[in-house]
Amino acid sequence: MVEPGHVNYILRRIDDVLEPHIHEDQKVAPWGAAPVTLTSFAGAYNWGNYSNDIIAAVDATELFDLHWAVVADADANGHYEIELYYGATDIVACQAALTRTSPFTSSITIPLTTHQLPIGSRVRGRLRHSAGVASCLIKVYYHTYPP
Repeated sequence: MVEPGHVNYILRRIDDVLEPHIHEDQKVAPWGAAPVTLTSFAGAYNWGNYSNDIIAAVDATELFDLHWAVVADADANGHYEIELYYGATDIVACQAALTRTSPFTSSITIPLTTHQLPIGSRVRGRLRHSAGVASCLIKVYYHTYPP
């Protein structure tokens, strides 16, 4: 038999561990603009520079999480690794990967999972490629959370 105090403790711990997952409608970023370009540096698996904002800090007016990436126009055969970052200090939010072989479909949708990202957090990315210099375009699908 479990004592009532233990049940309350267990329920509080479950509530502390699980984030509520009731969110608003899906959104796409950047919206009304071209996808953001990700480019890798020369040399196998060298990270390129951080991209322009995929989600600008001023557009992150509610808690949000990332659900999907649409990657398009991968320009070289090989393995692509993408990291998405959030916040002013570029904290890793999630990672994604794809492989391009000829012929490449013009775009691919990749599932993402992140925790809830803070209000005011920009999102940007970086790319590395198995053969060196490569690029692709990216947009993300995300959900916001009601206050």
